[in-house]
Amino acid sequence: MSNHTLDLLNMQAAYAAFGGYLNIVEDMVHLGANNFNKIASEAAKCGHVIRYGANDFNQIAINAAKSGYLDIVNDMLQYGANNYDLIAINAAKGGRSDIVNILINRGANNITQIAIAAASSGHLNIVEKMIRYGVNDFNLIAYFAAKGGHVDIVDAMIQLGANDFVTIASFAAQGGHSTIIDDMIRRGANNFNMIANGAAKGGHIDIVEDMIKRGANDFNWIASGAASSGHLDIVEEMIPRGANNFDRIAKEAALYDQMDIVNYIDGKRACSVHS
Repeated sequence: MSNHTLDLLNMQAAYAAFGGYLNIVEDMVHLGANNFNKIASEAAKCGHVIRYGANDFNQIAINAAKSGYLDIVNDMLQYGANNYDLIAINAAKGGRSDIVNILINRGANNITQIAIAAASSGHLNIVEKMIRYGVNDFNLIAYFAAKGGHVDIVDAMIQLGANDFVTIASFAAQGGHSTIIDDMIRRGANNFNMIANGAAKGGHIDIVEDMIKRGANDFNWIASGAASSGHLDIVEEMIPRGANNFDRIAKEAALYDQMDIVNYIDGKRACSVHS
């Protein structure tokens, strides 16, 4: 059997496992599919139990935790899954406080990352629980809540002492959340270049334009932010406004493998040489 055929069989088995089509999984296995860890992990995402020869119990538990399948998580713990922090972080992303509790009782102690995962997905109850366990970097939690647009968590962190309004606004800009940006500006955030850079990274040209109207003028920084995330349209908008540090913009694009922007900047360099 060729590697290509085997890859196709494993891919089809994984898709079938995700959908719970056990008969198709069995057919693919009989034909030669053998990536049992991938098959079992995909099945766990939707609460299906398919084991065969799977032994990556941590990954199966992680997928099950994020989707909230406590029974599968418990089974994997009994089989030997022991990456308690990573399983708990994924449970927090899915808002499963019960699974987080089990993992903390087992030894998960990266409470800051658990809080960040919960904040990113909008689960204030888990964030509050991690704060009771000792998390106290309220700015950090607010950053990730802002990026996800979770106003309630941002507000709760400010009440607890978060006060880095510029960075909170920049993270909100990455996610395109103007309501949070406006609130942070009212609270004193006035580094419009930094906020525009965040918006450019997220591809939100409307927020970039708003920050320019408010006074943002570091067009090279804004263009570099856009370049790092592959937003050629924003790079193109910044160049007529004065972005001319082509080395910086291209370097940022290349760092994140945004080769279309690297090629675009190379073209701009050539034009400037011959003009």
